[in-house]
Amino acid sequence: MVIRFFNPFLKKVKKEGMVKKKSSYCCTECGYESVQWLGKCPQCGLWNTFEEIFISEGRASSGRTNVLNVSDKKKIIPLNKVAAKKQERISVGSEELNRVLGGGVLPETTILFAGEPGIGKSTLLLEVCSAVAKNNTKQVLYISAEESLHQVRERSQRLGINGDNIYVISESDLDLISSYINEIKPLIVIIDSVQAIHDASISSPPGTLSQVRESALRLCQLAKEKGFVLFLIGHVTKEGMLAGPKSLEHLVDTVVYFEGDRYQSLRIIRVMKNRFGSTGEVGIFEMTKEGLSEIKNPSSIFLPENEEITPGRVTASVIEGHRPFLVEVQALTNETPFNNPLRRALGIELNKISLLLAVIERTLRLNLYRYDVFVKAVGGLRLQETASDIAIAVAIISSFKMVSISPHTVVIGELGLGGEVRKVRLIEARIREAARLGFKEVIIPKNNVTHKSFDNVSVKEIGHLKEIYAYFFEKVKETCK
Repeated sequence: MVIRFFNPFLKKVKKEGMVKKKSSYCCTECGYESVQWLGKCPQCGLWNTFEEIFISEGRASSGRTNVLNVSDKKKIIPLNKVAAKKQERISVGSEELNRVLGGGVLPETTILFAGEPGIGKSTLLLEVCSAVAKNNTKQVLYISAEESLHQVRERSQRLGINGDNIYVISESDLDLISSYINEIKPLIVIIDSVQAIHDASISSPPGTLSQVRESALRLCQLAKEKGFVLFLIGHVTKEGMLAGPKSLEHLVDTVVYFEGDRYQSLRIIRVMKNRFGSTGEVGIFEMTKEGLSEIKNPSSIFLPENEEITPGRVTASVIEGHRPFLVEVQALTNETPFNNPLRRALGIELNKISLLLAVIERTLRLNLYRYDVFVKAVGGLRLQETASDIAIAVAIISSFKMVSISPHTVVIGELGLGGEVRKVRLIEARIREAARLGFKEVIIPKNNVTHKSFDNVSVKEIGHLKEIYAYFFEKVKETCK
């Protein structure tokens, strides 16, 4: 009887065409979808990553109808019949950013900038707008989905940007944004940010998985159809990962991460994915009152400010992309009365420190198991390359033996588990960088044989950790025989 009472109402709802909602569950890491909630994702293997998303049954995907005409289908042609299109890269003004992106940006590409709030993403891309607008006749469109036009104007005045040939819109609706792009036909479009854009055909709120994925997909397709360069600003989670579905990184052509502490001036831009250039390149910037200024000599940031000789300080050489950096490594050892000594590291992976300590103890018979060990990379750069192994080991031994290393020496090499010093790549570029900055001596692996001579710098080849121990620490040479 109750069902019979509600039947007229249900028929009325169906007749009026109200859209039903169906929900599914999507993994926040890899984008795997399931009809029910799962504790562990079967695709990426992570736990508690499923979130519920709502999809309208009546909406059509990407604005298309379910039935396609024959004329709407694209022709299938052989690969060798595809017309080659030669495209010139567009300069974004900054030499550092141009080099990181592979020499500039190409039309029809999508570039994703990710970083913590307040680190300078909007500032850098507003400077890109100014540089591109000065050198090109086409318009540049800056879409602010989070800030008002007055806030964007206030930032541009602080940066000294007059705004000629730059169009600004404060809008978050995806359909309106698409209509503005079709009307203006810009050369570059900047979306700030993609997590704030929403598609009216999706019932979930902005920032959810379905909204971010569908909005980014439509914008990427629009960039390829209209031939403009698309910059997307993205947020990161508290773990430092890009917020939204993992498939967002697969949609775009280039992924750029901002690194650095927002309370300090140093900013590092690192490319994690680049379909039209090399990955692993980094750009060094400094945040000032006038905006982000590029640093022409990055090694000066990571080297000591004075030449005071103290134990536990060694200069290492690392490669980021194809670019050598000289970085000072500092180590501190302190005897502890506790059974479990501390192991701490800044800018260096803690597992690497544990591995190097084990090799040092086994090879040189040093009792480091009774000492707290603290290691730091100066300047905020992360030492991920294995060429810094020997420098870290020498810094730890230097602090342990209270013997100082010359500040004019650079140590290069990978340390094997047996104590052998293994060769590294681009050794000549590292030596040239050390000579350019005024260093007098470079320690390299014995297998990295170089036949070139370098002015004002001596090169010494070392093949084992015991040889390094005997070379730097004169008082203990007898124990190395």
